[in-house]
Amino acid sequence: RNYISQLILEMEEALLKLGAEHMTLETLENMAVFIYESMSISTRNYHSVQHVFDLITQGLEHDPIAVLSACFHDCIYYHVDGGLTHSQAQYLEGTFCRGACKTMEDRQKTEDEKFQPQTYYNFFASDTTAETSEKHARLLPMVETIFGYQPGQPITVGDGLNEFLSAVIAVRQLEESLPIESLALIACCIEATIPFRKPDEKTGKTHMDQLYENMLTAKEKFQLDLSDESIVEGVQRACLVSNCDVGNFGTTDRHWFLDNTWSLLPETNESLRNEYVFTVAQFHKALMKMNGFFGFLQPEVVFHQFRDSPSGEEMHR
Repeated sequence: RNYISQLILEMEEALLKLGAEHMTLETLENMAVFIYESMSISTRNYHSVQHVFDLITQGLEHDPIAVLSACFHDCIYYHVDGGLTHSQAQYLEGTFCRGACKTMEDRQKTEDEKFQPQTYYNFFASDTTAETSEKHARLLPMVETIFGYQPGQPITVGDGLNEFLSAVIAVRQLEESLPIESLALIACCIEATIPFRKPDEKTGKTHMDQLYENMLTAKEKFQLDLSDESIVEGVQRACLVSNCDVGNFGTTDRHWFLDNTWSLLPETNESLRNEYVFTVAQFHKALMKMNGFFGFLQPEVVFHQFRDSPSGEEMHR
């Protein structure tokens, strides 16, 4: 069974469990092909389509929101892929301006320009509150609210750009099939996959605490029919998805961990992507960068917990 068929089957089962509407084989195929194309770019090595299934099989397979989140969560890897494809740019309309624009006003000036494959993009949160009952118009500002962005804020990789753009694509691809509440819970899961975040220095809140508050804000702002209990469960689900996404950090299998680490090297070091054409110096530099990353990384920011989920016992295994 090939990857596209697997993606179709995973999404079909998840959408059926959620009572999806307007779901056709053509729709499923289009989504599967989009995900496959996005994650099969030559720059991908670790964050390939296989990563989707590695994530799902870590205990997410029975939760349809988690499955759909896993399918879309790494669609965009802007700084690794070197830009956006034409189809990605179409789905992400309203999140960027092309060229050297630095403000929202600059973005407005570029809206009528044709897409250029090698265009440089600047990303911003939108400047609209979308005070409307139309679901489509509410989706982008809703995702921005869940990610905690302010209107007009520039968005960088360090702010969760890749996860944000992946969430926008997810909700826009699924908007005809699912209610806005389900889309919000999917965006919540994808936001949680922004890795290695420390608690806020001023408040002491973890990013899961902040995500919960962002979800409450989104509920109020966009009239989401979500109970406080369902939001708590949504953040706990997001916590599980996040932990599964970095699950190899918790393995006792050193060989598997090292294999995953080696797979990341070509993604973060362009010189290593030409398998037989790189120097010893370039390879040494890549190893030292990885060594520096592990030296900087603090164990307590790898896995996360929200309201005793996962349990303390699971966190200390």
